[in-house]
Amino acid sequence: MLISVSPSSFAVSSKAHNAKLERVSQTNLLEANVGLEVTTQILEQKR
Repeated sequence: MLISVSPSSFAVSSKAHNAKLERVSQTNLLEANVGLEVTTQILEQKR
């Protein structure tokens, strides 16, 4: 199955896709960092 896509529109869509992926991964990293901080605080309180 061949789909003809003009290279320029493909480049634009892949750039947009990469930007979206970067935002998602940054958000996930931020959430993971917050989770780590909370876990650390809980562990320190239990000591």
